[in-house]
Amino acid sequence: MAHYPRANPAKWWKTRSIGSVRRSPHAMFVSRFRRWTSILALIVLTGMVGGAWYLTNPNRISAMA
Repeated sequence: MAHYPRANPAKWWKTRSIGSVRRSPHAMFVSRFRRWTSILALIVLTGMVGGAWYLTNPNRISAMA
């Protein structure tokens, strides 16, 4: 079993600070594929919500009637 320090979250991973900025552990790295897939999913879902809003907009439907 590996030894994991539990008391201080700052010691949960080994890090070297660069000035006052601390680097995240490598496990928190998000790959390019995952980042672009998330952005694409956000755009598609936003488009779907916007499309549903447009199709059910009462002002537009009233003008068509």
